[in-house]
Amino acid sequence: MTSDPRGFQTRAIHGGTVRDPLRAVSPPIYQTSTFWYATMAEGAALGADRGTGWYYTRWGNPTTRLLEDRMALLEGGQDALATASGMGAITVAMLAALAPGAHAVVPRGVYQATFQFARDVLPLQGIEVTFIDAVDPAAYEAALRPTTRLLYVETPNNPLLQITDVAAVAGLARRVGAVTVVDSTFASPYNQTPLALGADLVVHSATKYLGGHSDVTAGVVVGRADLVGRARQLLRLYGAVLDPFAAWLVLRGLKTLGLRMERHNANAQRLAEFLADHPQVARVNYPGLPAHPQHAVAVRQMRGFG
Repeated sequence: MTSDPRGFQTRAIHGGTVRDPLRAVSPPIYQTSTFWYATMAEGAALGADRGTGWYYTRWGNPTTRLLEDRMALLEGGQDALATASGMGAITVAMLAALAPGAHAVVPRGVYQATFQFARDVLPLQGIEVTFIDAVDPAAYEAALRPTTRLLYVETPNNPLLQITDVAAVAGLARRVGAVTVVDSTFASPYNQTPLALGADLVVHSATKYLGGHSDVTAGVVVGRADLVGRARQLLRLYGAVLDPFAAWLVLRGLKTLGLRMERHNANAQRLAEFLADHPQVARVNYPGLPAHPQHAVAVRQMRGFG
């Protein structure tokens, strides 16, 4: 995994930065669809993935690459991939782990569009999906088959904020040769790093905390280099690549991620405690409260509760 001794906020601001030849402090926006080649041979090599350099923005772009490198540092992953939306990240991450004839395990309580993709699209690819009602590792274990290749986790999930023990599920996946994909959108890398807990891939809707300003739609996949490489090939074919300006907006958002998450954590904890004691509130779902069913798991694997 990628290692960087600098603090979280320093990595969020400066991670992956390559010195600009014109000495710009803010990363340039390479708002271009194509790049020029010195020779026809160079262009042919780049188009065949044999060269080093930039070929076509659907293949990659320096601005989006900076975002990918920075996210790899924040999550501790070998590689990262930026996509045009959170669902773009989720779909290519799932498909990178699966093939026709494979079996996937997905909780029913995941983000609604994720559930719909697993229910309506994966079967069209010849993939069988078992939906589990619980988020505890025992439910995953009961659903395992010899053909299981994906255990999908969303923690905290959207919108119930249920917590899944990532390390336990990842251990089950390794036992059967499956891949663990974790949607960590509601935690952000400030509060949780699933790769350090044994997950193979982590996905984010960068539209949410990472972007932070409600002005960009984006997604990110981070994790094992081989799986990110497969996801990258799928993304090139499906076309859901991130626009360079959108990548720059997410990079801008990352600069304040640590500050924002610190305040989010403090405000949410205070609000949850207030509502939990309110006579007109029946129940509060917040993993930072001791009464939350998975509070002990949240304390063990999260640095803050969002």
